[in-house]
Amino acid sequence: MVTEKERLIQKIDSSEKAIAKMSPTAKEEDIIEASMYLATDLQRYTINYPADSISADYAFKMAQLYDLIFKDRATALEYYYQVYQRYKWFKKQDEVLFLIANIYHDANEYKKATMVLERLQEYYPESAYSAQATDLLTIMKSDTSLNATIKRFEKQNADTAKGKVQ
Repeated sequence: MVTEKERLIQKIDSSEKAIAKMSPTAKEEDIIEASMYLATDLQRYTINYPADSISADYAFKMAQLYDLIFKDRATALEYYYQVYQRYKWFKKQDEVLFLIANIYHDANEYKKATMVLERLQEYYPESAYSAQATDLLTIMKSDTSLNATIKRFEKQNADTAKGKVQ
C-alpha cells in the first residue's frame, strides 16, 4: 500500500520529469502552469513533512521556481531564507547564500548583498561560491562607484540646464 507521503513524492517526480521533457519551444504559460502545480506539491510536502531529509531539497526547488520561472524574487528570497535557516544541515547552504546575495545585488541592495557574501566567505571559504562571492563583491564596488559617477554627471547636466554652471 502506497502512503500519502510516497504518493506525493511520486507526483513531484512525475511533474519534474514532465517539465524537463517540455520542448524548448513550449509556450511560457504552459511551463508556468506546470511549474505552479509542482510548486504546490513541493510546498505541501515541506509543510506536511518538515523534518524529512527531502524537505530541504524541495524547499530549495521551490525557491528556484519562484526565482527563475515565476520571476517573483521577493518570494524566492523568502524561500531561500527558509532553506538557510530551517535546514542548517542542507548540503547547498553556500549556494543558497550566493543566490540570496544575487537577489540583493540585482535589487541594488548592496549592503545586504555584501553582508550575505561576507557570511558565505566566512562559513564556506573552500566553496566555489566563495570565489564567486569575491568576484561579485568586486563588481558591486565598481557598480556603486559607477552609479555615483553617473549621479554626479546627471546633477552637473541638470545644473547646467538650469544655468548653474560650476
